[in-house]
Amino acid sequence: MPYTSSHKKTFSNETDFYTELYFYKEFKDFPYIPKLLSVEKNTLVLQKIIGSSLYDIDYNQQLLVAKTLSEFHKFTNYKLIHKDTNLNNYIFSENMVYMVDFSDVTMGNHLSDIYSILLFFAELHSIDIFPSFVDNFLNISSIKKHDMIILYNEILGFENRRHLYKKNIHGSYQHNKKVLVDIISRFN
Repeated sequence: MPYTSSHKKTFSNETDFYTELYFYKEFKDFPYIPKLLSVEKNTLVLQKIIGSSLYDIDYNQQLLVAKTLSEFHKFTNYKLIHKDTNLNNYIFSENMVYMVDFSDVTMGNHLSDIYSILLFFAELHSIDIFPSFVDNFLNISSIKKHDMIILYNEILGFENRRHLYKKNIHGSYQHNKKVLVDIISRFN
């Protein structure tokens, strides 16, 4: 793993602290996360991964997050979801995508993570690139069955969070959201 130092993550919320602590201890063998080095009062000391945000890498490198999420869901026997799929919670380094920030990990359907992260990419990619990105992402994810209700719930949640945190929805999101719905509906 590409790291040169440690990173201290301090929590003000005890539930978030214990959720992340449990995750790092229980899934210490999962290769797409930083290693837990030590635990202090309300602080986790983790390996610091040196890399790039998914916002700063190219299309093909971004597709690697599909493999990471797919491996995460398999590793947890499809019982857990990352839930906080903000692109800043993934780090690209040495041709791999690492996951960080597990305070929101919960039980749920793995499609929630897939659809949620695709909504971030819908906001990021142009309308001419996004359809092929979705097709490639879903192919890498090896999803056999889709669920429109989960997709619509993720759309509502994404747009509500954007409104709540006063973040404008950017660029071609509205168009790409419709493209995503169309592509997923073809599978049903």
